Amino acid sequence: MLNNLLHDIAFWSYAFNGGVALYGFFLFALWWRKVGRASDVYKFFTILLLAIFIVYGGNIHIRILMAIDPQRALAFSNSIPWYIRTWLEGIVLLIIMVRMSTRIIRTCLYRHGYRDDRRMSTEKL
Repeated sequence: MLNNLLHDIAFWSYAFNGGVALYGFFLFALWWRKVGRASDVYKFFTILLLAIFIVYGGNIHIRILMAIDPQRALAFSNSIPWYIRTWLEGIVLLIIMVRMSTRIIRTCLYRHGYRDDRRMSTEKL
């Protein structure tokens, strides 16, 4: 059963991508802790790496379940946790896109003569 995982390319792809995402999460989190401050986008990108790891972890889990017991894998793939695992990734991506869009719009308006009351010089783009 589990011997089939050794030859499962999807399993190893998920494991590789999940490992890279987990490494990136720890790398960004340690740097964030060392520096002591970070921009909003940096913070959300760090959380995004964790969310990507969770998604790939779910994919790995379902591949293992498929190798052990296909019925349990089918039941798990129809359960709520299977769908919820992707929500964190989608929410964080949405927050990053909204935050970056508002920063770009404010920067463009500021350059065209529309003054923003907040101090633009203290924000790092």
